[in-house]
Amino acid sequence: MKTLTASLLLCALAFAAPSRGGDTPGSNDVLVFANKDVLHGSFLGCDKSTARWASPAATAPIVFHNSALLQAQFGPRKMPADAARATQMVRLANGDEFPGVVVSLDDKTLVVDTWYAGRLNFARRIVASVESRQAPGILYQGPSGIKEWKVTSDDNDKPGWAVSDGVLVSNNGGSIRRDMKLPAKSKIEFDVAVQNGSGVTAAIYAAAPADPDEDLSDCYVIGIGSDSIDFQRNANNNVQNLPNGDEGVPVNPAMFKDGWLHVEIRVDKDRKSLWLFLDGKMAKQWTDTDFAGKGTYMGFSNEDSTPVKVRNIRLSTWDGKIEDPKHAGVAVKEDSILMENKDQVSGALKSIAGGKIIITSAYADLTIALEHIDRIDFAGGGDAKPEKSAGDVRACFTGGGSARMQIDSWDEKQATATSPDFGKAVFSTAVFESLDFQPDRPPPPESAVPANDDAQAGDAEQGVEIQSDPAKGEPARPTQP
Repeated sequence: MKTLTASLLLCALAFAAPSRGGDTPGSNDVLVFANKDVLHGSFLGCDKSTARWASPAATAPIVFHNSALLQAQFGPRKMPADAARATQMVRLANGDEFPGVVVSLDDKTLVVDTWYAGRLNFARRIVASVESRQAPGILYQGPSGIKEWKVTSDDNDKPGWAVSDGVLVSNNGGSIRRDMKLPAKSKIEFDVAVQNGSGVTAAIYAAAPADPDEDLSDCYVIGIGSDSIDFQRNANNNVQNLPNGDEGVPVNPAMFKDGWLHVEIRVDKDRKSLWLFLDGKMAKQWTDTDFAGKGTYMGFSNEDSTPVKVRNIRLSTWDGKIEDPKHAGVAVKEDSILMENKDQVSGALKSIAGGKIIITSAYADLTIALEHIDRIDFAGGGDAKPEKSAGDVRACFTGGGSARMQIDSWDEKQATATSPDFGKAVFSTAVFESLDFQPDRPPPPESAVPANDDAQAGDAEQGVEIQSDPAKGEPARPTQP
């Protein structure tokens, strides 16, 4: 795999990033080209046809045609301190999702207040559902450096792990750990890259070791290989399978995107339950007889000295909700409200105003406080068909949600965008986690996905030359020297 910098790592979608609202753009952004070339630097902005980029290897900003780009990924960031909590997620019939606070609803329009784009108005006919959400409290996102971790050495006294371009890398074996202050309910996410026949072990909710050189114990252990994942409990250094956990969870090679597998683990200590998600889909759920985790540490270990990599580690609080896959995306004949106590009412949703819902049911008009509603499903699931235009991008939002739109202009603090969803709006650039410049591009065939980046190191060492004339505003394209 060729690269536009010394890095050999193709970074995937970032899960969070530094505020563009007041912070100077850093050099932690990543630009991925349609041919999978990679450039590290700073995203300066874009419009419908071009994107502007600052690279440490260039003396002036570079302009690229959007058609040559696959994705812009923004480095570690956090939402502004004054950002209001999004209490609902609005899902449209075309699949777009907007976090915010529902202000009002009548027979034509749903109004949603957001910290990142002010008030957005959606035609009622395109709204599929509104779901209550607890904005995640971010506990950790990184890695940003090796000093934030406790690293053990391998058998040859070499450091077992290092951080390179925001990626934990282990070539020599050994383990690494950190006290993440994991809460009773948490969502743990990370990407891993492993070679065929190798693997990495993750430990969560581990007790603090009495000896700094001791392995983590009294925890849950997740063995991640190229073809399966084992989930076990460690109690007093006695490793056992979980109930209903005798067999490993199979991993389909298609789940690896450019050699990386996205792993998500949700934990509810009070329910003694754990859920495993692979590539965004729930793979398995376990309920233990007694919660084995006795601490708040998390760690990774590489036992066989085969190169492994971990990146995009994101730990956050979780509200304990698991969406019922049988209910998700199912169109209903009437408007339907699911309350927090799991009572359900169907009928005609008349209005939302002043934090209250009025719904006409078969037996009466009911007024219910919006704060007690878990989910609202609109009759028919929305009837709008996705509208596509040349120059569209898919924007992923920090904290959840994404939408298809056209970026008309972009500066350091704000971006002006248009969409059939909301018309025209001005967004804080702090909300953007990534931009996908090819939203309709089909995923590559399985045979085209490399097992890992090291297999392409020969191409990477060749480098790529950037040819452009910034003075003439000429868009650049990567060319191999």
